[in-house]
Formats: sequence, C-alpha cells, structure tokens
Amino acid sequence: MKTLLKKALGFSLAAVIAVSTLAGCAGGKNDNSGDGAKGTNASAMGRYLEEEMKLPEGMSKILQLTKLSDGRVRMLASDGENKTLIWDSEDGGSTWTKVSDLPEELTSNRAQVMTSAISSNGESAIAVMTGSDTGGTTVLYWVMDKDGNAKKISIELPQDNNQSTQGEGEPTTEVYTNAVSKFSYTDDGKLIGIDFENNIHQIDPQTGKIVKSFSGVAKGSYIMSFQAIGNTLVVVTDKEVQLFDLSTGNQMEKDAALNDQLLKGKDETALMQLLRGTGEPFVFTKGDGDKSIFFGSNDGLYSHTIGGNLVEQVINGDLNSMGNPEYSFISIAALEDGSFLMAGAEGYDVYKLYKYTYSKDTPATPSKEVKVYSLEENAEIRQAIAFFQKNNPDIFVNLEVGLSGGDAITVSDALRTLNTNILAGKGPDVLIVDGMPVKSYMEKGLLTDLTEILKQVESSEGLIESIKGTYSNGDKIQAIPTRFKIPLIQGSKANIENINDLSSMAEQIQKLKAENPDKGILGNLKAGDLVEKLYASNSAAWLKEDGTLNEDQLKEFFTLLKQIYESDKHETEDESMQMIGEYGESSFYNISGGINSLLGNKNMLNLGLLPEFSQYIQVVTANKKMGDGVVKLLNGQTENAFVPMTTVGISSKSADTESAGKFVAFLLSKDAQKINQGGGLPVNKSAFDEGLEAAANLGDVDVSSNDQVSGLTEVSESDIKDLKAIVESLTTPSVVDDVIKENIKEQAEQCVRGSITSEEAVKNVMQKINLYLSE
Repeated sequence: MKTLLKKALGFSLAAVIAVSTLAGCAGGKNDNSGDGAKGTNASAMGRYLEEEMKLPEGMSKILQLTKLSDGRVRMLASDGENKTLIWDSEDGGSTWTKVSDLPEELTSNRAQVMTSAISSNGESAIAVMTGSDTGGTTVLYWVMDKDGNAKKISIELPQDNNQSTQGEGEPTTEVYTNAVSKFSYTDDGKLIGIDFENNIHQIDPQTGKIVKSFSGVAKGSYIMSFQAIGNTLVVVTDKEVQLFDLSTGNQMEKDAALNDQLLKGKDETALMQLLRGTGEPFVFTKGDGDKSIFFGSNDGLYSHTIGGNLVEQVINGDLNSMGNPEYSFISIAALEDGSFLMAGAEGYDVYKLYKYTYSKDTPATPSKEVKVYSLEENAEIRQAIAFFQKNNPDIFVNLEVGLSGGDAITVSDALRTLNTNILAGKGPDVLIVDGMPVKSYMEKGLLTDLTEILKQVESSEGLIESIKGTYSNGDKIQAIPTRFKIPLIQGSKANIENINDLSSMAEQIQKLKAENPDKGILGNLKAGDLVEKLYASNSAAWLKEDGTLNEDQLKEFFTLLKQIYESDKHETEDESMQMIGEYGESSFYNISGGINSLLGNKNMLNLGLLPEFSQYIQVVTANKKMGDGVVKLLNGQTENAFVPMTTVGISSKSADTESAGKFVAFLLSKDAQKINQGGGLPVNKSAFDEGLEAAANLGDVDVSSNDQVSGLTEVSESDIKDLKAIVESLTTPSVVDDVIKENIKEQAEQCVRGSITSEEAVKNVMQKINLYLSE
C-alpha cells in the first residue's frame, strides 16, 4: 500500500492537484474554487476517478465504515425499518457479506444511533438514544466483538449538575443526563469517547469503566469531528483543531497547517453551513505512518503528517461529489491498492458510498474549462457544479465569487474589476448576474442569445412562461432566472383585502394601528429591514425606460415608507439583530419568518418572500388555523412583481460558448432545478410541478415549535391552484442591482429617523446612482 500510495500521490503532485501550505500560511478553499487548474500543463496525466458503489443488499443508511487490519472493509448499516447489520467486503466494496444482525433493542423504531465506531480488529461500539411512552429518553451503550456478538455496557460519566434542558427561568421538567456523543477506536483497540460536556475519556469496552480522562475540550466549543489516528486524537471544534496525545492524555502543540486548511477563512455562518448534513464536515483516517493522516472535506482529500507544515491535495473535490456542499462525511477507508472508500450522505437521508481509484491514463485536469462568476456565494450553483462535473468529466467548472465577505471589497469594487476583465477578454464564460446591472450588460452586447438553449429545455421539460422572458431583448433572450421568489402578504381577509399598492398599504397600516394601538402591525423592523421586505414589489418603478432613476416614484416611496415605519413600534438595534440571529437574515425576510408572530397575535400582517414550496405549505396551514387567514401577491408601486434569482447569462466574449451553453442548459434542467437550498422556486416547469406536489404531500409538519401553533392542515387542490395562478400572473422583475438597493437602504435609515427629508433622500440617491449608472 505504501508504495502505491506514494506513486499515486506523486502523479497528483505532478498534475498540480496538490496544495502545499507552510505553517501559518495554509489556506482553505479559495473563492476561486479549483485554482489548482490554472496554469496546469494540459499534458499532465493521472487523477483519481469516482465510482458510486452499491450498498449491501436491502441497506439504505451507512452508520460507520472502517478498513480492518486484515484488509477487509467492515460496515455498520441499516435498512428502511431501522434494522442494523454488520457487513464485510473482501473486494474493496464491490460485494458484501453479512456478519451478523444487531439486537432488536438497537433496531426499534424508537432507537436512534447517536454515534458508532469500528476498531481495526472488527470490534464495534454504538451509543443509542431510545424513547419511552412518557416522552423521556435514555442513552444505551452496546459493544460487539469481531464476530458480531453484542452485549450492553453501562458507562458512568461525570455530570455538570448545572446543566439543564430548559431555558433560563423555566421550570425543570426533565433531568439532564450526560452521555457519550462520539466514539473512536485507537489502533490497539482502546475505546475513546467524548461526552456532552466535552470531556474526553478512555473507556474499557468490556466493562464500560472509565480508565482515564484526558484534558477536556473547552466548554462551549462545538465538536465538528473526532477521530483517533495512530497515537493522536484529532478533535475539530468550531474554534480550532485540537490534538491530544493518547499515551498521556495531554493536549499537543497546535498543528497550524492542519488548523488553517480546515478552518481558516470560515466564519460562524460558514461553519454552520458545514453542519447541515447527516454526517460531519471533515473525516480522517490513518496514512502510512503513526503520524500520517488522510482527511476529507468538501475541498477534496488531503494527505498530512501531524506536526508537519505540508498539506497535499490527493483528490480535488471540485471534480467529484466531495465538492457538493450538501455532501457530508461519515467515514473513509484507505485501501491496500491505493484506492479510497468514502461513506457519506447527501443532505439528511441519501447515503452514498464512493470509491476513488487512481487512473494514470486520465488527464490530471479536464480538457475544457467553463469559468463562472457570481458576486456572492450560491449554494444551488455549488451543488449544481458538483452534479454537472460528475456527468461531464471532460469539463472543469471554475466558480469565482466576487465578494468573499472576508475583505473590504464593495459591490462597486467587485463589479469594476469584473467589467475590466470582461473588456480585456479575461472574464468569465458564464455570469450569475444577481446583484449586477443586467440590463446594462444586455445593452452593451456583453450577453449572448440563449434562445436555442432554452428551446432544448422547453421541448423536454418546459419553462414557466411568465419568468422565461424576463430579460428578453426583441427576439433574443440574453439572460434567464433559473429561480424566482414571490413577494406575499398574509393576514386576515379583512386586514389585507384593501391593500392593492403601496399607498393603500400605508393607509391600511395607519388605520389598523389606530384601531389596535397595543398590537404590532408589521413587527419590530428597522428601516433597512422594511426596505428589504418592500423592495421586490416597488423597485421596478424607480427606473425609467431609459435606465435612469424616476425621481417622482422615489419620492413617493420614501414618503410612504416613513408613514409605514412611524405607524409601528420598533426594537433597539440589539433586539432587532437578535431576531435576525434567531431566524437567520434570509429567513427573516422570507414569509415564514413572520408566521409565528401573526398566529400569536403579536403582529397583524406578515410580509415576506416565498423562496420554496414548504414555506407556502406553512402559510396555507397558518391561514386555516387563523380561520379567516388569506395570502396574496404583494403589489406596491408595481404590480405582479417577482424577484429573479440565480439569473444566468453567457458572455459574448466566451472562448467556449458550447461548453458554457451545456452548463447553462444543465442549470435549467429538472435535475439541477430539484436542488433546494432556499434560493427560489424552480423555473423548470416539471421541477416546479413535482416540487409543489411533493411539498403538499409532506404529511405531519410543524408550523412552529410553539405548542399553540403546531401541526399541519391538509393542503387542498384549491391551495395549489392559487399558487400556480399567482405564478402565471407575474410580469415585472424587481431590480436586482445591489448598488441601488444598498443606497436606498442607506437613505431610508436617515429618512425615517428624521435626519433628512424625503426630498433630500431622493436627491442623495439620484446623485450617487445616476453617476453609477452612467459608468
């Protein structure tokens, strides 16, 4: 194995798919993902190819996978009825033989596996949480010998008596019990566990007795990954990578290269996004020596020597399923022939087993490259790229993100750099024009006609007509939203039936406040948040046909915005930020963010964008709970508005319009449109119909965790028709230019506070934006 791995790694280095990092200078994934492909010698050969392997017969869920000391691969897996079995493979995962079934107590419908581990000798440990008829939970521990014989053990853990499952000030109704949250085996069969309180223990697997406890991980740190490698325990938290010497239990010196590769440049939001799958964001396995490791992430598979300052990329995640942002890791096995088995999950319920085998005759990088540019990160695009490249191994899709969030670059700065590169012939092939002056790009001839590409999709799956022609120019369509959001207003019929535009909204809100002085109307919104909620249904009115600003419409907007703002109560900035922190910024602006306040009679109206079908089901459910609740399209200074999302165009200066067109066609296909990250409803008609039907048939879904508003009311055929009718009525795209939006928000904050008048706000916007539009 050692020779083969070195040979394979040598090929990958020659192909420049390796990443070298010095301690203190190592980096994670660049905004321009796949930079390793730039400047690559086209003749360089050799890379790992991905093959999806079948799970053992009848199995649908992978719990754990490990290579045993004799070369076999052992897997813990379960079926759709939660029955768990132990399986072995002697041919690298091609075929599987059942070793044994686990006890029924481990496989009941009330049992949920919290963590599991398999030793190199084939022994296993499992922690299972089980429920009772009274609603309580118990954690049980089981160990299995190499033949699958199981026995229950008891583990007594230290417990912080101050811990509680209730919030501050609430009565304690359930006793908190500490438990093991993660297991891992050392090379010599010692069982290591970390508990809920971040204490690390060596546990006797035969008796459950704690042999010794190690230095604990800092309280409050979130454990993202936990793995014993050789004589080292690797613990990845949300703050740093910590290493522990398994001989002494003491924490080791920080490994700067490993820490930087995994965590550098990732803020709290980025880390939370990594934790949304069933598995973990990082996975580790032993390499050739005691300190040699392989580790996997969405960036790919890497090799590293603990304590060293070199990190080498063995497999580029941008070229396979590892790069899918929805993919999370369960385990990895480095096989004797130099190949790797990777167990993971896509989302929460689709488990995958992939095998990566080195091919010396395959080009190190694909022969073609499609450069894609987006101002901001886009989860749907990331996931679509992973799927596209899996089916098109000869095309490398290189995504560049203009705003990383980790520097001081503004939208204007990023667009200026982009425009310079486009004019110099160094720009992208495909543009995701969200936040950009798309109509200006059309007028300047920077976008090519997509009509022929759209015909391909329309003939097989269909496109929603009301959205398809958003950016038509005569007989040409130069850009198309691949998704869209709809501005909605929800409330009792009496409260919203007379709201038909921005003026009638302001009038109705003032009336409701006069009649209900102790109630909120729209809620505790800052001026900028209010602009966000009203932007979609008003922004198109602010631009004239010639692309300049409409002074009269802007003045009306600022005047009515101030009336609406002053009719409601407002929290301090800290309290408002707390609300956004609870829901997340994007969710706060979505229609689901205000449902609870509406049902709880805290607010009388709910405004927001509809980004996905499940939120429409929540709205319908809430309306039926209210009894007289209704929802309709929110009209403002414009009618029938919508928000174009992930709008795509092909640069007229692209050197490979054929490959770019192939990628754009995939983005519009049902396969890509079924991806749901909350980025908007699909424009593909087949994906739209299937997605809406699936959401309507979800079954039991809670509208809220609050007991007073839980449960689901059946969605009727009439409800489905209502949404489709709204979609068919859409005619007016909102302005997607972020520079305009941010300037409006900036002036709105000053206007509602009385620092400037509506006239002054309009004057300030006119000066800044007309100068920007003239560039």
